[in-house]
Amino acid sequence: MPIQLTYKNPYSTTSKRPENAVIFQPLSTGKEKDSETGYYYFGARYYNSDLSLWLSVDPMADKYPSLSPYNYCAWNPMKIVDPDGMDGVCKVNPKTKTLTVTANYYVRTGPELRSNRESAYLYGPRDVEKMQKSINAQLNNANYTVTEGEYTGYAVNFDLNFIPVERSVDLSMDEWPNVGMNDYFGGVKISNTFEKHPDGSFFRDEDNRLAIGKTDNHRGIVMNSKYDNKRSRIHEIFHTLFYDNDDAPDGIGNYNPGVAYPNQADINSMIKNANLKKVIIDE
Repeated sequence: MPIQLTYKNPYSTTSKRPENAVIFQPLSTGKEKDSETGYYYFGARYYNSDLSLWLSVDPMADKYPSLSPYNYCAWNPMKIVDPDGMDGVCKVNPKTKTLTVTANYYVRTGPELRSNRESAYLYGPRDVEKMQKSINAQLNNANYTVTEGEYTGYAVNFDLNFIPVERSVDLSMDEWPNVGMNDYFGGVKISNTFEKHPDGSFFRDEDNRLAIGKTDNHRGIVMNSKYDNKRSRIHEIFHTLFYDNDDAPDGIGNYNPGVAYPNQADINSMIKNANLKKVIIDE
C-alpha cells in the first residue's frame, strides 16, 4: 500500500488531512525538515542549518575527488543546482543473474475527486494503487531477459513505486518539482514526479503534433489526460529510465496507441544505456 504524503504550504492555513498522512513541509531550503532531529533532509544526507554543516559525506564524492566530500554544488550554489533526481537504478544480482529496475514516482493526487476539472488534473488514491499493480504486473509478466551485451541471459524485473502526494488543483507547475524527494539507492537518485494535465498547447511540438505526454529531464512526467492509459504511462516511464527511442516503428517508442509494449530491442537498449546506473547487490 503506497504511503500517502500531504504537501503543507507553510504560508497557508492548515487543511484537514488523514491521520496517517505523512507531511512534507519544505521550508527555506525547499527540503523536508525532520521534526525529531531538526535537520533538513536532502535525500542522501542531512543538513544542520544551525552549524551550516552536512552530517555525512556526499554519496557521489568518489566521482569528484578534487572536491571536499562535504561540499554542495561544487561550492557554487548560486550558479550550480543539485536537482531532486533524474534517475532510476538497475540493481544487478550476479548470483541469480537478475536485473531489477527500480524508481520512485511521486504522483500528484487529490484525496477525493469531486469534479471533471479535478479529475483532469489529479489522480485519486485508487488510481495510484492501480498504477502500482498494473504497471509492474504488465512489465514483470512479460518475463523479459537481456539478449545482448554485458548482461546477456539476465532476467529483467521492475520494482516501480508510485506514491500519492496530495496537491492542490491550482498549484502552479513551477512549484511541483520540489515535491519529488531525493531518494537514493547506492548513491544514485531514483525520485521522479508524475502528474497529468488537460489536452492543450502544452502537449504540442513545433510541428503542432500532439503528444500523449511529456517527460522533462528524464524525471518529471506529465500525462495528457486525453490519452492517459497504462501503455502511455509506461512509454513516459521508460523516458525516466533513459530510453529515448521515440518514433520507433514498434515497441514502446512507437507513438501509435495500442501498438505494443516494450519489446526485446527496447529492453536491450535500456539496459545497455550507461545513464541507467548499475548497482551490484548480493541478496
